Amino acid sequence: MEIRDNAVLKKYKSVRNRIKNEIRKLQKEEQQNVAQHCKQNPKAFWKYINSKRKTKTGTSDLHFVDIYGNSATISSNIDKAEEFGKFFSSVFTVEQEQSSSSLPVKPCHSPIRELVFNEQTILKKLNKFNISKSPGPDGIHPRVLFELRYELLEALNILFEI
Repeated sequence: MEIRDNAVLKKYKSVRNRIKNEIRKLQKEEQQNVAQHCKQNPKAFWKYINSKRKTKTGTSDLHFVDIYGNSATISSNIDKAEEFGKFFSSVFTVEQEQSSSSLPVKPCHSPIRELVFNEQTILKKLNKFNISKSPGPDGIHPRVLFELRYELLEALNILFEI
């Protein structure tokens, strides 16, 4: 722009257009890669989708009345978490535990007499684990079981040999 030379301007536009085309091509490849692997890696898919959103979600400033009756505003995340913790602990109710002895005992009439597990069946089930899911009722994350599947099979073999 300072030189006002048409040859320099033409070269600049040529380079700019090549760079734009490369950027578009790379973006298209990234989109295709995310689309191809969205079933195997849904977290990467949602990470890409959220990066394209205009608005970011979060907790806005909290306006509340403190114990002295003064109006206050909280803007830091740590203070917000502490205030939510206080609130939820104040409204939490502890329910009485019911003893299991009050439930009637029912006999089990199962047609299965003996459970048989083999290594191939267990390995097939472990290979199908979706490592993007949350832990089950046992508290063990599926990624841990998936990563340690061969060690688990060795441990089961040792256990069943004993």
